[in-house]
Order: sequence, then C-alpha cells, then structure tokens
Amino acid sequence: MSDAQAILFRKKRLQAFRGRGKLYSWLRAHREKIAGGLASGEYTWAMLCAECARHGVMSRQGGPPERTAAWKAWQTLCRDLAASGESPGERPPRRVYPSQTPKGWVPPGIAAAIAAGNPAVEGVRPVGTGAEASAGTALVPRAPPPPPVPPTRAEGKVPFSRLADPDDPPEVHAAYAELEEQFDKADWYLLAGSSKKRR
Repeated sequence: MSDAQAILFRKKRLQAFRGRGKLYSWLRAHREKIAGGLASGEYTWAMLCAECARHGVMSRQGGPPERTAAWKAWQTLCRDLAASGESPGERPPRRVYPSQTPKGWVPPGIAAAIAAGNPAVEGVRPVGTGAEASAGTALVPRAPPPPPVPPTRAEGKVPFSRLADPDDPPEVHAAYAELEEQFDKADWYLLAGSSKKRR
C-alpha cells in the first residue's frame, strides 16, 4: 500500500467558514493531527492532498487539491488561529452545553459577585447554611415583594379624586373616588394573582 492510498484520517463533518473553501474546512477539521504529522515529518503535502480527495475535497478541475493550494490554505488557517489566540497543534476548545453542566454549578463571575456582595446579584443567595454554603452551589431567588394594600376611604369625609377637577362639586369628587377605589382593588387583585403565579 503506497502513502497516497493509506487511510490517515477518519471522516468528519466539515464546518463552513465564511470566505473559505472546502479545503480550508477540511484542514481545520483535522488541524491537530496535521500539525503533529507535519512537525514530525510523517506527512507530506502529497499525502494530505490524496487524503483530501479520498474525503471528497476536490480541486476546481475535479482532481485532488494541488500541494501549493493546500499549503496556502494551511498558512491561512494558521494566521486565522493565531488571530484568535489558538495554534493548529492544540485541541480546539470543546463547547459545553447547558445540559452538560453539573447540577448547582454557578459561573465563576457570578460566584465572585455573590461573595463580594455585589448589588447586581442582590436577592440571590447560595443554597445551604454554615459549612455547606458556598458560592458554587445552586442559587435561590429572593421571594417576590407582597402586593400593595388597597387604600381605604375615611368615613364621613368627602374624598378628593385624582380624576376630577379641583373646581368640581363634592358629588363629582365622590363618584370619581368610588371609581378610583374600584380600580385600585382590581389592580391589587390582579397584582396579587400574578405574584401567586410566580411562586
């Protein structure tokens, strides 16, 4: 079996990069192994181009990519990685999904803010008491404030209404005051219902 026919890489799903071709995507997908093989002299550009063709990455003419094109794409890849603070030989950072984080994990920035008493995280406290309480445990939100108490009207006194003009007679003020009282009770009822739903 010659070097050009040896299977060097397993197939990977290629990620498209804006302004870059399939050859660049293939090199980026296998960058860790390629960097090690080029540094040790195990791989040549002819071997890599043959492997690209085996994976379906072709040149515009329909054959395997040319060595010069592969070398140029590799140089572009190295520049792009250097700009983002990475190198081709190191493993790309693995994305951690929320479903894969341990139960009760708190991001370090939030844990530090809680420990420092930052007002931005006021109302949030670590779960646990005493020795078991730590900034790395799950967070429990503060209970919502109680709903406002509806205002009451003093007996025997004609109330002053916010809706009526100051020059209106006392009967108009009394009628508007009754409406305002009904509105305030409705607001209180609605606000109390919404706070119960949150709990």
